[in-house]
Amino acid sequence: KTVMLKIHNLLVPKVGIAYIATTIHDNPDEGYAPKTEPVGQPIRYRKHYTRETFQHLIETSGFKVINSFENEDSFILGKRWMNFIVETL
Repeated sequence: KTVMLKIHNLLVPKVGIAYIATTIHDNPDEGYAPKTEPVGQPIRYRKHYTRETFQHLIETSGFKVINSFENEDSFILGKRWMNFIVETL
């Protein structure tokens, strides 16, 4: 939530617009894990969101969702993205 609040604070209230996106997961989760591609990447902290948990994070960080859509990753089979156009409240 800290990152969302920093983004929010950089934008002008009721005028600022942002594009925010992340991958979609079936279950929310977080912790340290290796990235699957490319091989050999260091272990790092990962946070996984469902559409509902990510939209809740956006809305509780002072944003209003103007539009949203989902798309399949062109390069990684089975990877899905959720995309939000938001404005500051």
